[in-house]
Amino acid sequence: MTVSSGCPGTIQAGARSGVTNAADARRAFDNRAAIDSVGSLQAKDLEITRDGNAVVIAFAYRKEIPLFTGVGLYLDFAANSRD
Repeated sequence: MTVSSGCPGTIQAGARSGVTNAADARRAFDNRAAIDSVGSLQAKDLEITRDGNAVVIAFAYRKEIPLFTGVGLYLDFAANSRD
């Protein structure tokens, strides 16, 4: 899994693109992710909900980095299109 700083911007752009349902949101994410070279997420990883008339796109994942025997580093990433 490659950590990408473009993920939050990609979901923001997808939510602003006028999507009205989950399938459109996933398609918009795939198109934008290809442009932004997002490798850490796929459209199937997104949580897509409605907040009134707006579509809210969110993701969360953990990156585990082993340092040495018995010790590792955990990085939690999360964002949504409302923030």
